[in-house]
Amino acid sequence: MNTKDVTVIARRIQDFQGSLSLRTADLTEVALPASESFMQSAFWAVFKSRTGWLSFECEVTSAGEHSILYVLVRSLKAHVCFCYVPHGPASVPSGFSPKEYLEALGRAISDAIKGQVRSRIIFVRFDLAWECDTPMAVDLSQALNVPERNKASNSPVHNSDNTHNSNKKKTNLTPGTPVQVPDTVVLPLEDEPEQLLASMKPKWRYNIRLAQKKGVEVVREGAEALGAFQKLYEETAKRDEIAIHEASYYKALFLVAAEFRSQEKLPLDLSVWTAKYEGKPLAAIITLFFNKHATYLYGASSNQNRNLMPAYALQWNAILAAKEAGCVDYDFFGIPPTDDPNHPMAGLYFFKTGFGGRVVHRIGAIDYPVAPVVYKCFRSAEGLRLYWYKSVKKLFRKHQKQAH
Repeated sequence: MNTKDVTVIARRIQDFQGSLSLRTADLTEVALPASESFMQSAFWAVFKSRTGWLSFECEVTSAGEHSILYVLVRSLKAHVCFCYVPHGPASVPSGFSPKEYLEALGRAISDAIKGQVRSRIIFVRFDLAWECDTPMAVDLSQALNVPERNKASNSPVHNSDNTHNSNKKKTNLTPGTPVQVPDTVVLPLEDEPEQLLASMKPKWRYNIRLAQKKGVEVVREGAEALGAFQKLYEETAKRDEIAIHEASYYKALFLVAAEFRSQEKLPLDLSVWTAKYEGKPLAAIITLFFNKHATYLYGASSNQNRNLMPAYALQWNAILAAKEAGCVDYDFFGIPPTDDPNHPMAGLYFFKTGFGGRVVHRIGAIDYPVAPVVYKCFRSAEGLRLYWYKSVKKLFRKHQKQAH
């Protein structure tokens, strides 16, 4: 296979109306959706176009098959940029191996977009949602000569330069750093509420009922609740030492969702759920119901009254609402790769898996370098940045706390 086997027509999404007219008039009749993920939707592409990215709606033709793929472009310093494909492509057309298809698609995307951006494209990153035990993921891992998961940590293996790859001369692909967390918990919603409760850990059922008994009230709202959510989120970020976006980011998310709902173009519902006690917000989450799939996007909580278990009440109410809305599953959207109690986010794993459901491990990011030399420099800088934030900076803060 070569790049001629895959063609891409990329059209930049510059405004809401433009993206919809392209989607409905030109592509829907001939193309299949690229993924069931909300990240492969006009909604998400328009939202990202308003928060610092360039967004493109791409018509992909390969082996006689047509699909829509949404590609984001992020500008970097030194007049370079990279293309990012969140949760796409969802599958591989007939006649291609996964390696062949990603190579051809990476080149075709780069060729289609390079004339529409001012910066030089250095790589295309596919943040794949393929589950590790699927034939596509296994085939790709074998082709890149890397294990799907490191046996010691069960985390993705990222060999930035393919030094130990015996197939180095046969592929331009290399494992990248995932932007999306590749591990998650997905709760099927076909059972009745009683069965859903029964599938949870006993302590989770107890905590849900405790919150109800203690008078915790759960309120479902929209953008009007973002102010209270942001205050709780900032408190959470300080406590857990995590990075969050500015308030304008979440406001833009709700604004774009409202625009799409008003046009009735996509089946989506974006909500803020707030758990209150005596009128005071204790915790809040943001959920997205999209195309019969529910996703828990963001969560925040106060340092006070944690013994009232507001987080459990929030999740249970959102799960029930998702089921009532016809969603087939509820994605808790991100956990550590294992149940290792020493992992810095072990509490998150423990909390989310307690509601039941299926732990999902995805293959994660695969990069197609367009400018190999510059790409190597970028990956070195990316590795140093991750080491600083995940190790050095956290260790420094820990020593500061101990000193005080």
